[in-house]
Amino acid sequence: MIASERRSPDIYGNYIVYTNNYYYGQDHENDGVYLYNLNTHNETKIAAVYSSPAIYGEKVVWSQENGDNGYDIYLHDISTQQTGTITTTNSSIPESELDICGNAVVWTESGNVYIYDIASYKTTQVTNNGDAYQPAIYGDWIVYTIGDPYSGGSKDIYIYEISAARTTRITTSDLAFAPSVYGDKIVYADCRNDPDFEEVRDIYLYDLSNTSNNIVANFTSNVISGTAPLNVSFSDTSEGTPNTWYWDFGDGAISNEQYPVHTYLSAGNYTACLTVSNANGTDSKLATINVRNKC
Repeated sequence: MIASERRSPDIYGNYIVYTNNYYYGQDHENDGVYLYNLNTHNETKIAAVYSSPAIYGEKVVWSQENGDNGYDIYLHDISTQQTGTITTTNSSIPESELDICGNAVVWTESGNVYIYDIASYKTTQVTNNGDAYQPAIYGDWIVYTIGDPYSGGSKDIYIYEISAARTTRITTSDLAFAPSVYGDKIVYADCRNDPDFEEVRDIYLYDLSNTSNNIVANFTSNVISGTAPLNVSFSDTSEGTPNTWYWDFGDGAISNEQYPVHTYLSAGNYTACLTVSNANGTDSKLATINVRNKC
């Protein structure tokens, strides 16, 4: 046994990080983020908070309440033993779902995934649907669940390619969640074989190097801005021979046509999303349509 009365472990090299066990009704006197060295067998308390830490190299990250209706993300450098805030979230709930790889930290905030570059101090919002959970990162890939994994509703795994700013849906079972990524492989849990009893879960592997998965969503539109009411003709230009199309125009309307025409009645910025599928996979593409009021 490494440590008693601890939970939420993560490991990198010879270091393990975890937090204390917490039970409803107990006080938080012993709250902490702990670092365990496998070489020396020493446990060090690096923060007096209850949080789920993540580690990569000699960097440990976690989130903690800042007293201003938000949560700060902290970074502890093992080599220098220095701790400091790297970014602040605006969420009023604990942001315990976070991960780190290299200089990139990902987390969920108000149901969306964000990525922070420690070197450039830049924050990028990855999702905008308010229903994202369980982010994990490795290299150029961020994986996450869309749909509440803690309820009986539908949920599936998505992947975001950082360099290309491209989002791909990689599962279609409506019962996939808890992804993790390493190299070109993604593992996740899925209840598809017993959907009526979601506690029965199987583990699946998705291989990004398998070119048969490479259906690529894309589309064009005759206009990207104009005054309301704005008629927009959308054209599917996807690769990989999709056989199903699902358009979400961002204003509550949808279509399953390959080349739909949609009218935006009110001013606003709308995110149009095309999701295409075939037997080999699923992919999505987003674009913004700007609709203005008439002068």
